[in-house]
Amino acid sequence: MLLKIGLVVLFIGLIIYRMMPARGVPQITTEELEKKLEQNNSQLLDVRSPREFKAYHIKGFMNIPVGSLRRNLDKLDKNKELIVICHTGVRSSDACKRLKRYGYTNLLNVKGGLTKWV
Repeated sequence: MLLKIGLVVLFIGLIIYRMMPARGVPQITTEELEKKLEQNNSQLLDVRSPREFKAYHIKGFMNIPVGSLRRNLDKLDKNKELIVICHTGVRSSDACKRLKRYGYTNLLNVKGGLTKWV
């Protein structure tokens, strides 16, 4: 019984951890994203699946699913600001955590993702 409770607590902890924003990565609103898009000097990364991206995306974003990041790091410039988005902000936060481990420091995560985009 104690083992089952421990596993449930561990599972809940993992879910909460996945939903937490990446430490040290600023969160921007979609309004702030709109201003950044006007400036046109950031890399734009959508980490949803290719199917989701094909159905709808914001012009200018490149699609690299979060699970494919490691294989596609050559497409990203570590020296440029990188804005990361997904559907709700969970996968993009996970992507930012991974990118930080790969040495990227100039990251912005879009809070709420495309669900907040008007």
